[in-house]
Amino acid sequence: MTARRFLYALEPLRLTREWALDRLRLELSECNAALAQQQELQRAAWARAHAGIAEWQDVAGGQQAVTASELLLMQRYIADCHANARALDEEAAALETQRDALMDQVLAARRALDALEEHRDQALARFQKQRQNGEFKDADDQWGILQGGMGRDGNQSGIAE
Repeated sequence: MTARRFLYALEPLRLTREWALDRLRLELSECNAALAQQQELQRAAWARAHAGIAEWQDVAGGQQAVTASELLLMQRYIADCHANARALDEEAAALETQRDALMDQVLAARRALDALEEHRDQALARFQKQRQNGEFKDADDQWGILQGGMGRDGNQSGIAE
C-alpha cells in the first residue's frame, strides 16, 4: 500500500477564515485600546467639570469679593467643561457601538472557523480509518498468501521432504 498523507481540500478556505478572524481580533484589540483611552479622557473631563463646580460653590459661599466678569468666566469654564465631557461621552458611546459590532463579527468568524475545523477533523478521522482498513486488508491478504502456500502439515505445498 502506498503511504498517502492527509490533504484537506478546504484548507485554503480554512486559512482564509483564520486570517480574517486574526484581523478582526486585531481590530477589536485596537478598538478596546481606543475605548480605554477615551474613557480616561472622559474621567478627566468630568473631573475638571466637577472641580469647576466645587470652586464656583466655594466662591459663591465665601466672603471674598468677586467681580461679575470673574463669575461669568467661571460659568463659561464650567459650561465648556460640561460640553467637552458630553462630547467625549458621545465619542465613547460610538466606540462602544463599534466594539460591540466587532465582537459580533469575531464571534461569527470564530463559529465559521470552528465549523470548518470540525469538518476537517471529521475528514481526518475518515481518512485514518480508511488507511487503517487498507492496512488491515493488506495484512490479511499477505496472511492469506502465506497460508495458501502452506500445506496441512505446515510444510510448503509441492515440496517433498
